[in-house]
Amino acid sequence: HHLAAEVNCSSYSFGIPKLTNLWILELDHTLIDDEGVTQLSKMTKLARLTIRGKRITDQAIPTIGKLKSLRGLVLENTRITDAAIETLAALPALEIVHLAGTDITTAGARWLRETCPKLTVLGKDK
Repeated sequence: HHLAAEVNCSSYSFGIPKLTNLWILELDHTLIDDEGVTQLSKMTKLARLTIRGKRITDQAIPTIGKLKSLRGLVLENTRITDAAIETLAALPALEIVHLAGTDITTAGARWLRETCPKLTVLGKDK
C-alpha cells in the first residue's frame, strides 16, 4: 500500500494509473509534471502524497483537490502559488501540508492557517 519512487523516471513508466489502492505515494526526484499528476485522480484511497519538483505548478492542484482522503500532503520545492490555497483548504481530511520551497506567500499560508485552524501548515513563516 506504499510506493516510493526516487528514481529519474516519468509517471508514465511505472503504471501509476493501475495503483488505485495505494495509501501512500512519494514522488521524489522524478520527472513527474502537471500532466503526470492527472494520473493520480483514480487513487482515491491516498492518505499521504509527497511530490517534490519544479515541474509541478498550479495546474496540478485541481487533480490533487479530487483526492478527498488525503490527510498529509507534501508539495515542497514545487512552483505552486497562492492560487492553490483555496483548493487545499477544501480538502476535507487534510491535517498537514508541507509548503517549503513553493511560491505560496506568507500571506497565503496565513490565510490557509486562519481558514483551516485544524490544518498544520509547515514550511512557511507564520
